[in-house]
Amino acid sequence: DETNKQIQSITEAVFTDYKQMIVDAIPAFTSTTIRPLLHDILQVLMDMGKGSQCPEPDNSLEGLVDVRDLFLSESRALALLGRGNSPYGDLFRSLYSVLDRMMSATDENGMPEMNSLIATLTERQSNVEGDIHFRGDLFSQNIDVALNGLNAKIDIALSDLRISNIDSLGAPIKLLQPMMGESSALNNSVSIGVGEDALRTSFTLKVNGEGDEIQVNNELELGISLK
Repeated sequence: DETNKQIQSITEAVFTDYKQMIVDAIPAFTSTTIRPLLHDILQVLMDMGKGSQCPEPDNSLEGLVDVRDLFLSESRALALLGRGNSPYGDLFRSLYSVLDRMMSATDENGMPEMNSLIATLTERQSNVEGDIHFRGDLFSQNIDVALNGLNAKIDIALSDLRISNIDSLGAPIKLLQPMMGESSALNNSVSIGVGEDALRTSFTLKVNGEGDEIQVNNELELGISLK
């Protein structure tokens, strides 16, 4: 206890004497060191993600399958400028009809009954209704930083991802809905985080770095709430 008091006393004395100097130096330190370092880290992460961008629509698929005729009744397909002659039979139309009823069904509070299904499925995965939990490391990357005389190796890892309150969908739910004049395009829209509890994502971010004059070991518990 005595050692801790001495350390605290020294820290308070240093802070009192050099507080203004430290405060004045923060903008310059941020501009010349922190900002370029974060820029390099973000650039590496962006370069990593370039290979996983969403593909552009493949025009060669146009005309192969008309989703209006695949999913909808003849009259509804025709109203959306489909052929309206049931060229694919009734199997996919029947499955889509079941999905459509599930999306449109609501409880006494006006909330989609699909939330109950989501709650059951997520409880099997995480033992908590509406939560999905991915334990262990999900992502890790080693980054070499060489900037303004700063040479360091930084390890970034993301682990223990939890997504909570997935069973908070709001009405209406629109999934796989054929569109007017589009043979291969589908409309998807859904509201989530509706109700008292927000949709929440939490994860652990580990940042370890070592260089000529720097050593960093940080473990952060981060969370984002969306409503």
